[in-house]
Amino acid sequence: MFNQYTFKQKFQALIVLFIMLGCAAYKRSFSTFFNVYSEYSKLDSKISDFEEKNKDLPKLQNDIYKLDKVLGKENVSKEIIPQEIIKYISTNFQKVSIIKLDPIHDFEDENLRIISNKIVLSGNINDLLELVYSFEKHFVFSRIVSYKFFSIKKNNQAVELQLQILFQNYENIS
Repeated sequence: MFNQYTFKQKFQALIVLFIMLGCAAYKRSFSTFFNVYSEYSKLDSKISDFEEKNKDLPKLQNDIYKLDKVLGKENVSKEIIPQEIIKYISTNFQKVSIIKLDPIHDFEDENLRIISNKIVLSGNINDLLELVYSFEKHFVFSRIVSYKFFSIKKNNQAVELQLQILFQNYENIS
């Protein structure tokens, strides 16, 4: 059957058959292998990136804790903060009286949300100074941004010492 063809023709047919089988083998086996291998190398690089980022996780958690300590707790409802301020004053400082509590001021930027609470207190100088120090050291729901001492005359004789404190919380929106 193959005797009628020359060796050159048989060799050419063999080369064509080899090329066709090579293309079929590439299409069926090798192309999927190369795709899987490239996907594997991408995933392997992502795993190494994740492992490298996880090394910094304890440091980031520590930094978040420090920032929460400096800026006040995050993700606290803005209505709870004045209640916690009043609760803290009433349980720890019975000699200090609350004169005025301003409404909550809420400011939003594209990246940041600032919640402000202002309270006016009265009492003697030692109690008010101790209160400010205690808020700075132990109160976790908000941070003091500013405070101002001033005196008010009552009935043209008695002078009452008052303290105005501004608390703020900062939250990241993004």
